Amino acid sequence: MRFCRLGLCLLFFALLPLQATTVAAVNVADLSKTATHIFEGRCLEIEHITVKDSRGEVDLPAVRYTFEILDSLKGKQSQTFVFQQLGNAVNGVHFPISADKIGVPKYSKGETYLIFLGGLSKSGLCLPVGLAQGLFVIREQEAYNGFSNAHIFAEMKASDQNSPHQSLILAAQQTPLPSSGKRAEGISATALKAMVRDLVRGAFTAPTRLGGDQ
Repeated sequence: MRFCRLGLCLLFFALLPLQATTVAAVNVADLSKTATHIFEGRCLEIEHITVKDSRGEVDLPAVRYTFEILDSLKGKQSQTFVFQQLGNAVNGVHFPISADKIGVPKYSKGETYLIFLGGLSKSGLCLPVGLAQGLFVIREQEAYNGFSNAHIFAEMKASDQNSPHQSLILAAQQTPLPSSGKRAEGISATALKAMVRDLVRGAFTAPTRLGGDQ
């Protein structure tokens, strides 16, 4: 039974949308192109639940998040938006796959985030594109992702004089990554959202790191 359950869990993970589980380094063009939903929102509720795997045979630990939508950039969201992610087993229950083991980012109640969500799995779960790369916490109008904002403007041309976002790209590319234990430099949330909006509607194009242009 243990091996059967493990096999089902691995199958579940393999069936997650590719765009949701990509952990290669991605930039903002990748995030904007691949995400199904992009929004700035405040986390209102966190509920630990279980959902059935894609075969309806195994209860998977999950977390249901409810967000207040502050700004919608892609996809359709109402005033509140609910989605579910893989979670960690609770109450001492052992489970071979967990959110912590595969680097699924977490949200804190009351915090504000800019989120690039991938598509749904057959179990009704989703993840940010590129995991922590596709989740930016917003504090004092500055955006920070789980990778210290590394790579998010990689391959994007800062020298293009016609780019409406040249100054943002250039400033970010010239900012060194923080040393261990130090906080990353934030990016203007307003400027980042303006770039994403232009990428989504095709008013601004840039090379993606995963191949092709956005």
